Amino acid sequence: MNWKGWLYTLVSYFIGGASSALAAALALPQDVNWTAAGLTNAWHVAFMGGLVPALIYLKQSPLPPSTIVESATVTKTTTLE
Repeated sequence: MNWKGWLYTLVSYFIGGASSALAAALALPQDVNWTAAGLTNAWHVAFMGGLVPALIYLKQSPLPPSTIVESATVTKTTTLE
């Protein structure tokens, strides 16, 4: 299984969603600011903004695709006349 690629994609979806939500929330300086309550609000907005795309990715790809390795033995018989 390709866990590294799957986890990388999952984290990138989360980061992308969190950064987009946080950027949008910065338009509300009364709610997202440098106070304790404002930083808590920023954390909540970023977490929920990242959670939605991550869950959508998990719905689409719940586990990394398994790698199937198949081996075959080929025997060729030649008859000489």
